[in-house]
Amino acid sequence: MSRSHTRALRDVPQAELVALMDIVPQATEKLAAEVASQGAPKPQLFTDFERMVDSMELDGVILVTPHSVHFPQAMCALQKGAHVLVEKPMVTDRGQARKLVAQAKKSGRVVSIAFQSTYTPEFQFIKELREKGELGAVKSFVGSLTQDWLNFVRGTWRTDPKMSGGGQLYDSGSHMLNAMLWLTDLQPVEVFCFSDYMGQKVDITSALVVKFQNGAMASLLISGGCPLFASRIEIHSSKAVIYTASHGNVLTYYRGRELVKYPRVSERGTATPVANFVASILGKEEPKCPPIYGVRLAQLMDAVYESIRTGKVAKVV
Repeated sequence: MSRSHTRALRDVPQAELVALMDIVPQATEKLAAEVASQGAPKPQLFTDFERMVDSMELDGVILVTPHSVHFPQAMCALQKGAHVLVEKPMVTDRGQARKLVAQAKKSGRVVSIAFQSTYTPEFQFIKELREKGELGAVKSFVGSLTQDWLNFVRGTWRTDPKMSGGGQLYDSGSHMLNAMLWLTDLQPVEVFCFSDYMGQKVDITSALVVKFQNGAMASLLISGGCPLFASRIEIHSSKAVIYTASHGNVLTYYRGRELVKYPRVSERGTATPVANFVASILGKEEPKCPPIYGVRLAQLMDAVYESIRTGKVAKVV
């Protein structure tokens, strides 16, 4: 579990942190000491995930691990009866995504994805507009995300395709791709992608064009070789134009041609993945980013990497 998730958990009085697992003992020892310093009981520490879930009665598990182990760890937790909050991406293969959803349904357990943007007031506001019909038909989606990603992660597991599943597209880029799928609720059917690996084993900068089932189009630039983190999203629909970013926090809303100067954006329910996860376990809320979006992202990403490999348009299946 990351420090940010631990701090978020402290703000949820119904939850108790009882165990931490990391293959590096110093990481859990430091985090456990921080938890204890706040007056909470010191959690038990593990270096093996299966041993932890076998020896503890856990209501829920929060996975903040390399992408490639999300699937086996989530399946293990579900099979042991625990609910699962998994960091993005949910998994790195559409077959795994479908199996995970099937297991969650079979076990009757919550699976939620920690795409932080979906919990923001801005994204909730846009979703509400869409569900009320105030967006009309989405015609196009334009997104860009740039950062100095390669210099931050060079030499880590994130640049090892066996651990990460891919590069910047599966890391920060997944926030943009999920934002596209979550905000529009459209089904991609075809994708073409140019990608520059910049001498690495994983993608660093990519440009995509996506065609949706309803005929709408999207264009996206995901770059991991720029000095500044910057993000922008444009949604153009038959009734509105909206500008935001991959992590929310900003919003400009045109109703038709009229700028809505003070849109009523307010906190809607819980504002963090951890709080929503606990509320979902207790039956008080629904997951704001349920596993169907993990399936949709995995389907899209499989097609994206097929397009990179073949240099051709790929079907999203």
